[in-house]
Amino acid sequence: MSVFVAFEGGEGSGKSTQSKLLYERIIAEGFSSLLLHEPGGTSVGEEVRRILLAERGATGKKSSRSKNSTMNSLTELLLFSSARSELIEKVIKPNLEKDTIIICDRFIASTIAYQGYGRNINLDTVENIINVSTHGIKPDLTILLSVDPDKALDRVNSQLSLLDSVSNPVEKENPRLDVEGSRRFELESINFHKRVFQGYKEMSKDSSWLTIDATKSIDEIHNLIWDKIQMLIR
Repeated sequence: MSVFVAFEGGEGSGKSTQSKLLYERIIAEGFSSLLLHEPGGTSVGEEVRRILLAERGATGKKSSRSKNSTMNSLTELLLFSSARSELIEKVIKPNLEKDTIIICDRFIASTIAYQGYGRNINLDTVENIINVSTHGIKPDLTILLSVDPDKALDRVNSQLSLLDSVSNPVEKENPRLDVEGSRRFELESINFHKRVFQGYKEMSKDSSWLTIDATKSIDEIHNLIWDKIQMLIR
C-alpha cells in the first residue's frame, strides 16, 4: 500500500526532526519508505537548492547576503515548482507505484504559504503553477506542526547560535536538521512569518490535514503522528 505524507510548518517547527523520526519508525515496522525534502531529491532539485541558498547567502547571516539577494518572487516560485516537478516525475510517482510510504519535508502547502501568503503572489497564480507542476499528485496526509512565529523564530535563533559556536556542526548533535533548506526564509521579517502562519491556518481546515501543537515534546508529537499513520497503513 502506498501512502504519501507531507510535513508542513514554519521555521523552527520541527518538521525535519519529526519526518526523520517517522521514517525510522516506519522502516523499523518493516515497511518500505522514502524520506525526501524540498527542494532536492534530484540533480535539478539540488541545483535549485544551491541557487536559492547562494542568492540569499548560505550562512544565513545578513552581513553575508549575496549581491543578488533580491530575487523576484515569481522567479522563486517557479524555481521551487520546477524542482518539485522533477521530484514527482523521477522519484515520487515511481515509488508510489512500488507501494512505498513517501515522507516529504515540505510540499505544495509550503509554496502556497510562503510564496502565496508570505510573498503576496496572487493565490490563483500560485495554484495554477502548482497544478501544472504536480501532475495531479497530492499528499494523502499533510501534517502541520503549528507554532506561533515569535516562539518559533526564538527557537531558530537559539539553535543557529549553537551551530555558529562550533567549528563542524555536522559532527555535533545537530538541533536543526533542515538548516540548509530554511536559512533563506529565516531572515525574513516577523510580518512575513505571520502571513505564512495565517496561510497554514487557512489550509489546515482541510480534512486531509493533521494539525499538532509544535510546542509539545518531541516524543508526544511523534506518538500523535504515529497514531494517525497507523490508521493509513494498516
